[in-house]
Amino acid sequence: MKYLLIISLLVCTITGFSQKNEKEIKYEKIYYNETKYETNEFSIGFVDAVATDAEIKFKVRITNKSGDFILYKPEESKFKIDGKESSPTEKWVVVEPFGSASRVINLKGTGYNTIKNYSFVVGGLYRIPENKKGIATPDFRLPPSQNPIQFG
Repeated sequence: MKYLLIISLLVCTITGFSQKNEKEIKYEKIYYNETKYETNEFSIGFVDAVATDAEIKFKVRITNKSGDFILYKPEESKFKIDGKESSPTEKWVVVEPFGSASRVINLKGTGYNTIKNYSFVVGGLYRIPENKKGIATPDFRLPPSQNPIQFG
C-alpha cells in the first residue's frame, strides 16, 4: 500500500509538470528565495532577490570568518539567463577580518519579470592575508604609465 501511494503521487507530479501553459503569465514583480553558501572561511548569502520588467536585483551579504581580508569584485561574477551571460558593474567590496559587508547587485535589461529562474555564478572572491609583506619596487616618477615596472 505504501508503494502504491508513492507511485500515484509520482504520476500526479509528473503529469502536473508535463502540462504546458499555453499563455505565459507575466507578473509585475517576481520574488526569489534566499540562498546561502558557507565555508570555514566565509559565508555568502543572497537576500531580497526581485525581478521586474526592467531589472533583477538582490543583496549579496558576505561574512568573513577568518583573520584575513576578503575582496569581492562583482564584475567577475556572471548572470546566466536564457543561455546568455551578463556581468554586474557594481563597486568592489572589502570585508574586514571577522566582519561582514553587503552590496546590492543590479542587472538592467528588459523582460526579466517573465524569467522563472536564473543562475548567478560568483567569481571574484579573493582572500588577502593581513600580515603578509608587500613586494619591494624601485622608486619611479609620476605618471606611473611612463615607467615600466617588472617584479617577481
